Amino acid sequence: MRRTLRIRRLLQGRRGITESYRAEWHGRGVLEQRVSVRVDRYRNRAELECAILKRDDDLEWRAAQTSTRPLTQAEWEQFSSKVEAGFWHLLTRDRAAAIMDGDSWFIEGYRRGIPPSLEYCRGGTYHSVSRSTGNRMVGTGTEIYALGMWMAERAGCGDLKIS
Repeated sequence: MRRTLRIRRLLQGRRGITESYRAEWHGRGVLEQRVSVRVDRYRNRAELECAILKRDDDLEWRAAQTSTRPLTQAEWEQFSSKVEAGFWHLLTRDRAAAIMDGDSWFIEGYRRGIPPSLEYCRGGTYHSVSRSTGNRMVGTGTEIYALGMWMAERAGCGDLKIS
């Protein structure tokens, strides 16, 4: 049941999606920042969306700037290979300690028609992975940081200093 709710939240009512990924980068510390990047795959196209989030007067995160663009077939193939190599097989969390004033990536994904080796949920699979600066220090966050950075760079998330 919880996975179904997570899938609904991830897809946000979008129709016709065969795969969807959302990556959120959160830079903590004095200059707290947050970026959300989505990649949605439909039958015959893929889109990349970036939202730079800022805190409003109620201290809630809201999109201050958004941009959307299509992904080329070559970009989709490159992204897809990165997802296969460094996302679906990883544990959601590991035991590395978080670091004060560090940063973190949270990436979640959904896709339909997945091989039986992955857990099914209403005809598709949902997975999420969270890694922080502490993971990078012990060497367990590199795949997620690389995938998140690839998404953010292709989305053109402004002049933010994402690491």
